[in-house]
Amino acid sequence: MKIYTPSFEELNFCYELEKSFPSNSEDANAKGFFLPGASFKVYEDLHDTGYIKVLSQDSNLVGFVMVVPPKHQILSRLLINNESLIWFDSEQLYPNVDNCYWIAKIAVKAEFMRMGYAKALYDDVFLNFDGLTALTATAVSPLRNHASENFHRALGLKACGLFLSGTKGELTNIVNILWRK
Repeated sequence: MKIYTPSFEELNFCYELEKSFPSNSEDANAKGFFLPGASFKVYEDLHDTGYIKVLSQDSNLVGFVMVVPPKHQILSRLLINNESLIWFDSEQLYPNVDNCYWIAKIAVKAEFMRMGYAKALYDDVFLNFDGLTALTATAVSPLRNHASENFHRALGLKACGLFLSGTKGELTNIVNILWRK
């Protein structure tokens, strides 16, 4: 198993893998899903200014993780300029934007799920951002991502608030659980 920064060409693998987990698939509840709306431009931006890692096994790309690092404009926009859309359970849980990061995406090919690859990607993130607060979100309404909830809970992340996302495709008023470690 190898975890590394993808080439620009390998970004397409990440983007296509995300698109293979739509919220309207029959097995979305069991294997998880991504809400529509991410653009390839976000992948390109975070490849240049953020943190994206891919995982390969025997020269085959298996999964990826994408992180918005501390002080990044996306994180600032999310936490500072979006106060009406993000609520933490207490003031003490509200992170300093300079000392936290947002795990934006993680995905592993269906045939490689439940083999520890997603955990390996998260472990790599936690190692690279040691000492900083990790944040991520999981959809709960109008669609609930049970697979993502269970995964984050098993990794020791704690629910710490709510995040109201904007419109994604045909979905509006999307409520997400905020997770923190």
